[in-house]
Amino acid sequence: GVPKREACARSRAMRADFVELLVASGAVDALASLFALHDRPKQDVEPVPPAIIAGLRMLEALLDARVPAPGAELGEDHAAGIRSSGGAAASRPATSSFTDCESPAGSLIAALRETALAGLPSLLTSVLLQTEATLRIPVLQDPAAAARALPPNFVGVASSVLRLLNATARFGPEVAQDALSSPDLRVETHHLLSFILALCASEWDSAVANGAEAEKRRKSGKSSTDAPGEGRSDNARATAAELEDLLDQTVLFIGAFALLCPANQDMLCWGRAPTLMQRLPDLPFEYYSSPEKIAVLFPTLVSVAFGHATNRRLIAHELSLEMVRDFVREEAGARRDGKPGAAQRAGLPPQFAFAARFPKTLWGDASEYFEAA
Repeated sequence: GVPKREACARSRAMRADFVELLVASGAVDALASLFALHDRPKQDVEPVPPAIIAGLRMLEALLDARVPAPGAELGEDHAAGIRSSGGAAASRPATSSFTDCESPAGSLIAALRETALAGLPSLLTSVLLQTEATLRIPVLQDPAAAARALPPNFVGVASSVLRLLNATARFGPEVAQDALSSPDLRVETHHLLSFILALCASEWDSAVANGAEAEKRRKSGKSSTDAPGEGRSDNARATAAELEDLLDQTVLFIGAFALLCPANQDMLCWGRAPTLMQRLPDLPFEYYSSPEKIAVLFPTLVSVAFGHATNRRLIAHELSLEMVRDFVREEAGARRDGKPGAAQRAGLPPQFAFAARFPKTLWGDASEYFEAA
């Protein structure tokens, strides 16, 4: 018989070839067109249709077959990118270790770049715009009212979209950064990320409280089945676990989007207060007290503020530079001693590891940069 290792290698090669055939046949462009259909004017806010959800699953399958394994560490090439750019985003060289042509997934990367990541941010932004048209107010003006008006499956679909955006960043953060670098797409991305943080913050407490109450009722035998809305947040009708997944994925993507990219770090300060940058130190309390959530949030705080004086000052004012600095030093110490990092100790997926989110060659520089002023 064929050795197992050889059979697995052959299976992976066949899967890779099949993905390349699908991409060459225009699958990514077709998915982008499908998602764009949801941007048509509607009478009322409607649930995201099954065809869109099926398209998201297909794109997830394509990415899963070609993206590097989660947790791959960022190397010296990412550190060299910002050092050789002189801090200018427009002149920042490509920092990935390969070009699209050299990558084994080159055609998929090229298709993602050409379609603005298959139009994923625009898919969610179209839902927000339709909600604003219904409410006649900006969604950020009243996140609770927006949550009540959103499609009932918005949180789950948004989690899927952010998970796909994070998967593209595993090709290298610059893939997502470059694909969303046009002015209009950066405005869309800013609006989307700002709203998701506001939504999760506004719904978090009610989801946790209602979930605890529902669990108490189940244990006491007063509720044998989940009633509609039981254990869910007051407005978005999402469970605490669903909001947690969405918030984790959003925080992870913000870190990749801002990493060593001054233009995107600037973007976090756009608009009226609270800006997107101001929302990061104002997440639910668990993200500053729970070891698991600290491991989710703090690598992103390092990425958004490293080399950016304005964002560093905001962290100093809203949170603490010492906390960020100590996190970096603890990660460096654990690595030096051969011990697991914070993400691994908390049992998080490997893509949340600090070395997968911020180049280890810059850890020493980051520790010095976050010294209290």
